[in-house]
Amino acid sequence: MKNSAHLLLASLIACVLFKLTGCNSDSNPVESAPPLEPETGITFSHTNLEGVTFNHFLRSDEGLYAATNAGVYQLKDEQWVNLTDFQQWEVFDLESVASGHYLASVKQNNDFYLVESTDSGVSWEQIESNFGQISGDSEGITIESFSLDEKIQALAYDQETGLLYGTGFNVLAVSGDYGRTWSTLTGEWQGYAHGYTALTIDFNSSKIWFGGQNAVEQSRLLSYDLNLLEAKTYNSMTDIIGEPGTVKNIRFDPNNPDIMYASGEPGIMSSIDGGDTWEEFYFNENSRFYFGLLIDINQSETMYTSGWNKVFSEPQPFYLERTTNGGATWEKFEYVEGADIFGGVWSMYAEYGLEESILYFGLYKGGVMKVTVKN
Repeated sequence: MKNSAHLLLASLIACVLFKLTGCNSDSNPVESAPPLEPETGITFSHTNLEGVTFNHFLRSDEGLYAATNAGVYQLKDEQWVNLTDFQQWEVFDLESVASGHYLASVKQNNDFYLVESTDSGVSWEQIESNFGQISGDSEGITIESFSLDEKIQALAYDQETGLLYGTGFNVLAVSGDYGRTWSTLTGEWQGYAHGYTALTIDFNSSKIWFGGQNAVEQSRLLSYDLNLLEAKTYNSMTDIIGEPGTVKNIRFDPNNPDIMYASGEPGIMSSIDGGDTWEEFYFNENSRFYFGLLIDINQSETMYTSGWNKVFSEPQPFYLERTTNGGATWEKFEYVEGADIFGGVWSMYAEYGLEESILYFGLYKGGVMKVTVKN
């Protein structure tokens, strides 16, 4: 069912430095203003899927897929269908390497695996892989189990080179055989950190960008130069505000490769020089997590996002946050029919058209929120 979106807050100044509070709190921050008049042109449609968390969306030539805490889903005829309901998998990331050929990083019974489908998700099997295996490790891979020595945090595939990149807790690695054998590019296997959950290939500069959080809850943002064969670390959230933070997503302006954005806790950073320097773009005073940023390919000054208050056991509202002037001011719209839903956002994907844009927001324990925006 579609519902009118309500305007909650207009003209938020994006470039004001906020102080982080409540980083480890399990309480829901109070919003500062009630909903105002309805906003025309924006409609919400919520698919509950109670208890299902959407970790990552993947668009392939076969449709829209998603990695969730309850398996791999595909959108079919406006319905989200579980392709792996025969398995109890928590899926961290999903990548397409060819038509009908998918790889996924999963957890099952406290073990981590790399799994593969070559028939568009109809069937899956575990892959024998050395990801995370320290040289000389006596445990290694056994015939009985293909479990990994380390969780694969994120996957990214380069169609031109046929190389698959993966991140672990404190490592960036590469594979040339669809994840069977891996070599470290930078970092070390089984490192002590919370992990690199952000991973992006920069095809304009031959760099791999990745980021996450170290062992003491400090944000980390890095690149690996495939020509120079060296890694570089950049200032990120913690360096800017001196508080705990993390990097969850890295992306580029679709019309200007020198403009980059990195989102996480407590908000979004930006760079206008290809990532050499970073500054605050849209930070949140309540340490809200932002797992991504959607940039309209037809008008890149229009952007959308939504966040998650660090609340694991209680519902929270869903908000669409939008800027139409490149981040100078922001508007916030609330899904007013869903006060008791799990409306915190962990992933997002968009399809932009000249007349309307369709936005998909993957929710923590709450399924999917589809937002239609008339242009």
